[in-house]
Amino acid sequence: MELFTLNPTKEDAMSTERGYRFMTEPVAECRFYLNEMSIYQADDGSYYYHNHPRSEMFCYAPHQPELVSDLIPLGSSCSEQLTILEGHNAQAEQSDFELVTLHFVDDGDPMFVLYHPEQQTYFIMSKPNFLKLTPDVAKQLMTLDPAVNLLDKPHLVHLDENGKVTSMEVYKLC
Repeated sequence: MELFTLNPTKEDAMSTERGYRFMTEPVAECRFYLNEMSIYQADDGSYYYHNHPRSEMFCYAPHQPELVSDLIPLGSSCSEQLTILEGHNAQAEQSDFELVTLHFVDDGDPMFVLYHPEQQTYFIMSKPNFLKLTPDVAKQLMTLDPAVNLLDKPHLVHLDENGKVTSMEVYKLC
């Protein structure tokens, strides 16, 4: 068996202890980054987390599976923020984006950090720009051929009043 295989067979995966556990134990998928935590959601809808300091934000991996037994159940302390993220994520998904987190600058409105799974690219935009997000805006962004990046350095997007992209530059979150 190879040490690393992109698409291992079930038998190959089951041959290691961790692979066996992934095949036989509950798994959760990474969905959000919130309060220095990677938030995971299990198939039953319950949320879990592991600590993820801002200094390691570049390691955030959307859709990364993790064993539920290796995670901590998320208590109610983040439920309000999680509800806000889920609500805005529903809007983002209409344009093939996923909302990853909200970034607060000073005491103003949050900046919305989005991920485009097909392009493996992160974007950040102000709330007024986020509210203009449509499938047409998404197509514009993809025609700009943005470089693949990490969560800590999303592309800052500016839109005009008609929802046309006016500029895009790298924004450093931490």
